[in-house]
Amino acid sequence: YPCRSGAVWTGIGCSNGYATSISLSSVGISGSLASSIGSLSTLTYLRLFENALSGELPESLGSLSGLSYISLLRNSFTQSIPSTLGCLTALSFVSITENSLTGSIPTSVCLLTKISSFYITTGATNPGICGEYPSCVSGFGDASNTVLNTCPGDGPSFQDNALCGLIAATNVESVYSDWSCVSDGGSSTTTINPCAPWTGITC
Repeated sequence: YPCRSGAVWTGIGCSNGYATSISLSSVGISGSLASSIGSLSTLTYLRLFENALSGELPESLGSLSGLSYISLLRNSFTQSIPSTLGCLTALSFVSITENSLTGSIPTSVCLLTKISSFYITTGATNPGICGEYPSCVSGFGDASNTVLNTCPGDGPSFQDNALCGLIAATNVESVYSDWSCVSDGGSSTTTINPCAPWTGITC
């Protein structure tokens, strides 16, 4: 067991016989992040970026109440961001961009009052992250500068229909005319046009 066997474990920081940091970046680690990581209650620093980790982010991450830094970028994590992320109230830095995460950002992130850098999606990374940033996120790191994709079902779709013939451009515009999106961290509202990233529309 690291920190108690007397042996030195690469990338594992210890204090008083307990693990306080894990720093194993760019070392080719693969597999999933085990739910048992939640048992490392003294962990304050978790740095595993640029590896080949996959699967979902375990809910048990929420048990690491003393964690102040977490970087999991450039892996292959999938599924949604666990709502238990909001339990990590000591967090000041979060980076989980450049993965394959999906779904919306949980509103529980509003509990992260000590956050200074909050990196979830930038440009084409994490393209499955969708919806809107919770209103409380506007001041978190890069969050206010990033526009999220539209979640499936948030807008009209032309899939699974029995349409035939041509659809006039004016008809497409009327379909979208009543839809709007929030940008700039919620400070402004703009009308969506037919070439916004909606299902079934190619521009």
